[in-house]
Amino acid sequence: SVLEADADLHAGARYEHVGVDVGNGWQRQKNGGLWGSDWFGRAQAAVVYILVNDWHEAIYLIRATDAKGTLLDGKHTYTMTFPKDALPPVDRARGGFWSLTMYDKDYFMLPDSPNGRTNIGTVSLDANELTFADDGSLTLVLSHAEPTDPDATANWLPAPEGQFALIIRAYVPEEPILTDTYKFPDVERR
Repeated sequence: SVLEADADLHAGARYEHVGVDVGNGWQRQKNGGLWGSDWFGRAQAAVVYILVNDWHEAIYLIRATDAKGTLLDGKHTYTMTFPKDALPPVDRARGGFWSLTMYDKDYFMLPDSPNGRTNIGTVSLDANELTFADDGSLTLVLSHAEPTDPDATANWLPAPEGQFALIIRAYVPEEPILTDTYKFPDVERR
């Protein structure tokens, strides 16, 4: 029936299992925005994202689990560490940027983020809001509770109290992202 098909579509479009693995637990739809006859993929994108651009223009990576495959939950603290000189390769000269966005289990951004952030990325870097470690790495902190360390607080993306999901958007991605040779950092529970 139509209702069963709709229920199956929504069950298959959960953040924990949409797309194909592209490393470190991140997933993406390989043909995003260039659907051809992939009606199921297009329907999943409509459920999760509303719409997606051609994957040559923007790549969307998604996850709802940590490095051990456990669902993400705001009661825990997680980190993502970009090594020195290894931020996502996007073509800044052509307007490229990246962002990591926080969503609750129902795919909504936090309505009342304690620090005003619902995402973190290029805009935060350009505003000099983030703190790099002495070795040049950048560690983002994901948790419901505000970190006590000032550097961690500077790099904090608030999470809801319960289950959450993450999406990375890379606009005007360069070849390493397009070919999945660039690996976004895993999400480690602390």
